[in-house]
Amino acid sequence: MEQKCKICNTTTKSMKSLKTHLTKKHNVEFKEYYDRFLKVDEYDGICKLCKVKETRFVSYKGEYNLLCEKCGKSRSIEALKILYGEEEGIRRYEEYCKGCSHDLNFFIDKYGKEDGTRLHKNWVDKTRNTKENYINRYGVEEGTLRHEEYCKSKVLSEETFVLKYGEEEGIRRYKKWTNKDLTMEGFIKRHGEVNGPILFNEWKEKIKNTKENFILRHGEEEGIKRYEEYCTKVGPGKANLIRVYGEEEGLKKYKEFCDMKSGCLTEEWFIEKYGEEDGISEFELFKEKSKQTLYNFIDRYGEEIGRKRFEEFCIKSSNNAISISKESISFFYILIDWLFENSICEFRDLKLGIPESKEMCLTYNYGRNWFLYDFTIFDKLIIEYNGSGSHVRNSWSEEKKLKWKHIWKKNLSYEDILKKDTLKEKLAIDNGYKILHIWSEDDIEYNLNLCKKFILDNNL
Repeated sequence: MEQKCKICNTTTKSMKSLKTHLTKKHNVEFKEYYDRFLKVDEYDGICKLCKVKETRFVSYKGEYNLLCEKCGKSRSIEALKILYGEEEGIRRYEEYCKGCSHDLNFFIDKYGKEDGTRLHKNWVDKTRNTKENYINRYGVEEGTLRHEEYCKSKVLSEETFVLKYGEEEGIRRYKKWTNKDLTMEGFIKRHGEVNGPILFNEWKEKIKNTKENFILRHGEEEGIKRYEEYCTKVGPGKANLIRVYGEEEGLKKYKEFCDMKSGCLTEEWFIEKYGEEDGISEFELFKEKSKQTLYNFIDRYGEEIGRKRFEEFCIKSSNNAISISKESISFFYILIDWLFENSICEFRDLKLGIPESKEMCLTYNYGRNWFLYDFTIFDKLIIEYNGSGSHVRNSWSEEKKLKWKHIWKKNLSYEDILKKDTLKEKLAIDNGYKILHIWSEDDIEYNLNLCKKFILDNNL
């Protein structure tokens, strides 16, 4: 087929003749000529699958490959469709899948049970992306380099997603991944009632940082080395130590840690380590940092996560845990029905002490102390449901005030609780809330009408 030179307009008999003409007359390689005159657009020469990497120019074809080296080897259905078209690509992919089944049954059918099991294990070991296997395939230098690149590509960061799929698609996939539900319910939703629980349990086993899993990921030598490094960094919690060392050894190490901690973290130990003056100041600093205060939570985890974790800690460590009295819950459910019937708010606008929600928490004294509030609407209004066993009223007689004792904290007097409740109310008002107190000893209808009036008067 005749080809016309775009430089001097000379007509040649074929593509081969044109290449010869370019080399002899113009001293130009065909790739350079193609880039200058024949390139379709700026994406010609860029992989059609990953849309990032450049493809190789094939001189005898007189064009760029459609896929980069890595995507060309993938044998994925997307790659085959690009190379051979929709229909032929699907056909080739199905043929490829039939011929490359490497599950245990395939090996047993082909070689018998004994040899098949052995050969399947050998095949699995050889195909793992471990450092040893990379070195066996490519040599020490090249293998180490390729293994490092492989490890980087497996880091599920936004950067790796963008590099693999291009900016727009990469960011979309990364957001999808970060929002992925990795609970049992999420697996069932994706894989069905039968396969979901199986795949969830398999995934949980794979992500455990056990010695066996480190060896499976990185090969025996590298896996043991990484596992030992991990063990030195792992937190000394009971669950962590049991997971890493097994139950017997883990419990032993946990006991050793507790014994060491009880002996070390004393004022005497700090004085012995730092000297008397510095030891006392270091011990005081350690005690201050060990306190579960809002400031310390923010210092450990950052502003957003710290505040969230501190709020969770307050609720867990509260005497109420996450639930208030059954009597108050019953009352608040009646109030919630009224709020929903009148379209005043949705459930997400409420905070109360039930498993589906949580009580609102306000802190004072630089985050060292806190109060939980029974029922909050729109982060604006608070309703406190007070029982006479743990709260006090100004309207009581002097005799009742003197006789009154807290239902479970017998050492607290009327004045103690009044002071605490006054501080709690003041803290809410200072933070911009309006607060209503109702009492368990009052009639339900009376309390409900008080709450309705309180809500409507405040334009909700």
